[in-house]
Amino acid sequence: MHINTIMVELLFNLVFISQMILLSWYYPRIIINRLTKVMDKYPPHEYPKLYTKPKDYYQKKITTFADLCTLAQIACLVIVLISWNLGNSPNEEMLVLICFAVQVLPIIILSIMAAKYFKKMKKVFQSSNREANLQPRRIFDFISAKLLGIAIILYVVYLLVYLYFNNFNIFLDGKVPLTLIGVTLIQLYFCMVFYWKMYGRKQNPYSVNEDRVREIKTVGKIAVYASIIMSLYLTVATIMDNFSYLDSLDPMMLSIYLQMITIFGIGAEIRMIKIEDINFDVYKNNIIKDTSVA
Repeated sequence: MHINTIMVELLFNLVFISQMILLSWYYPRIIINRLTKVMDKYPPHEYPKLYTKPKDYYQKKITTFADLCTLAQIACLVIVLISWNLGNSPNEEMLVLICFAVQVLPIIILSIMAAKYFKKMKKVFQSSNREANLQPRRIFDFISAKLLGIAIILYVVYLLVYLYFNNFNIFLDGKVPLTLIGVTLIQLYFCMVFYWKMYGRKQNPYSVNEDRVREIKTVGKIAVYASIIMSLYLTVATIMDNFSYLDSLDPMMLSIYLQMITIFGIGAEIRMIKIEDINFDVYKNNIIKDTSVA
């Protein structure tokens, strides 16, 4: 069976362009707008506990983040052009992965800065203002049983499909057990991220119980979404690997997978944690009892 090469190239280019727009323009723009909106609506003189440094410091960081996103986009275009001039086709999995890594770098840097921000906030936080909420936390208070069930079923489906194409012989090839162990460890990582968020110490010492619960639900859903998307992708990729005429579709499928991870990762967090729903009164000078989950 033969696949139209021109059509594949066209589809890949459309998908790859959407990756560029999504990761280097759309979500960075939303993040910048959210950060700017918070600083404009909740200024230091009214919400001093929200700021561990002068406002100008954060404005410069936002500008730096915007510049990094622009540079990432330019870097991706340069990488594509260099690869193209070397005679390589843009329709390559490695090219998709390299560009994705470059695109997410500014977001990773922003995440590191956020972690340092909360660490600094904890140092100035007065523990005497905090009261623990000892309400028990159960997994299905934060994650839908139906959604979790879908994730488990799709994970099992992937295992069965993978084993089927390897004749259900785990020890036939050393690659088989390593693949199964690797995929399982990643799935366990998703579980641990949610477990840590549910039972671990909260990052923001000022967040009230309602905001804390919303954060746990968001992380829980993102973890389940990530598991579902990964299982779907691996199942499809496993099937495609056994039909050589589908090899040309691999880069496009990889780009779609990375975009879905972004949409149900960063996108889910943005959709579920809205600025207007967060209690910013805790950042005022007046003492408010915090009934946060411990």
